[in-house]
Amino acid sequence: MTKEILSYLLSPVSRASFLDEYYEKKHLLIKDRSADYYNNILTLEDIDDYFHQGHIRPRDVLVTNNHNSTLSKWAQLQDNGQLEVNKESIIKSLYKGDSVVLNFVEEYIPKVNRFAKKLSRDLNCQVKAGIFITPPDAQGFIRHVDYFDIFILQIHGSKKWKLFDGPKELIDHSIVFEDSESFNIEEKEIELKRGDLLYIPRGIGHSAHSTEDVSIHVSFGLFPVRWLDIFRIALDKSFSEGSIRGSFMNWNNTDDNVGKEIEEIKTILNKRIDALSEEEILSIAEELKAKKLNKDYENRLMDYVGHHTINSDSIVSCQDDLILTNDEDGHFCVVQTPKNETFAYPIFAKDTLESILSSKTLKVKDIAGNLDLKNTIKFVKKMIAEGLISIVK
Repeated sequence: MTKEILSYLLSPVSRASFLDEYYEKKHLLIKDRSADYYNNILTLEDIDDYFHQGHIRPRDVLVTNNHNSTLSKWAQLQDNGQLEVNKESIIKSLYKGDSVVLNFVEEYIPKVNRFAKKLSRDLNCQVKAGIFITPPDAQGFIRHVDYFDIFILQIHGSKKWKLFDGPKELIDHSIVFEDSESFNIEEKEIELKRGDLLYIPRGIGHSAHSTEDVSIHVSFGLFPVRWLDIFRIALDKSFSEGSIRGSFMNWNNTDDNVGKEIEEIKTILNKRIDALSEEEILSIAEELKAKKLNKDYENRLMDYVGHHTINSDSIVSCQDDLILTNDEDGHFCVVQTPKNETFAYPIFAKDTLESILSSKTLKVKDIAGNLDLKNTIKFVKKMIAEGLISIVK
């Protein structure tokens, strides 16, 4: 199921073509889709419902005009010392020509949340979503470079984007360029209309300006596990040598002593890099990936309500990408989730687990294994409580 999300988002460009030719390399534009192509991800009604909800945190909102943001426009200091978002001020800011950004909406809007989780699983990265509302003929941000890749989905109106020949290395921090000389060549001008998609890898300079209508787009930012993250942890985990943990530098050192110390440290670093095994690198990568993947709580409440009435005709489905192994002693079999969580079960239940994990959906009475029906139902209830399988019907 998760592999279908990226294919749906990129159609007619294939998933393989995107990862091979575009990902972290160059922009991708997809046009001429139906206006309602993203209705199952986000609609104007969803955004309106978001404004109706009770509490919006100050960190979730940004009111801006050409990169200028004034907190007093949309937040007020209360008697208890807490900042509170003034929703009416946000709407009035739009009427005055300011742009509004709603950050972290994957935490609040159910459809965006579900889409972000599936995209997170598909690309093995953390996904954050933001909604950008821009009045007609306005610009919220000056030209800049983001430190994360973005998918831009045009939900309403249209917007003209400019992509610049700025620094294209895979940067790890955002850069704002007020000096036009920082962008020597304007590479491309693109107009996004409702239903269109634009992918911009990190390191590509860009700016955007709305046309004669209100523009609304949702942006999905990608935060993958980087080689830099892996090696930082690998180096930090293993250094036991006192010299590597010492201060840099002792100001009484002579130039000769400093040079000698640097060579010693370089030797230690090189030894550590050489000692890194593929297994260790993959283990660290999995650990980081588990922390980054968007959390998945879909159907958990419904499963709790329904698991009390599980019977032989109930239909269940398991999580995607579960891995079944044996422990070292062979007394237990272990199920590992994409988030690196592990659940141990008695070895006699292995046939039952294999039956469940090998089928996308199945009836409880059709689960194979050594357990009788009564114990199979108990086993299924346990797996539901642990979040490994979900009730379909």
